[in-house]
Amino acid sequence: MHPCQIVVKEQLEGFAGMLHEVEHNVKHPGMSLRDHFAALAMQGLIIQGIRPLDEVVRQAYEYASAMVAANIAKITQEEDV
Repeated sequence: MHPCQIVVKEQLEGFAGMLHEVEHNVKHPGMSLRDHFAALAMQGLIIQGIRPLDEVVRQAYEYASAMVAANIAKITQEEDV
């Protein structure tokens, strides 16, 4: 493992309302995959002129949660094969 790399564990609620524990190997301590996705989503929301800032953040994390849940579903499907 890279010296700056840490494992972040978080519980995420999937589309079916089930909690999944997810591990992310993060090279930047303190930033989860969900945070990264939210930061990317924020760029698009800001360009669209979404205001106020708390609405930008809420929507960004909504998109990020959906992306992480889709990632979990994909991984689960691949494990079942």
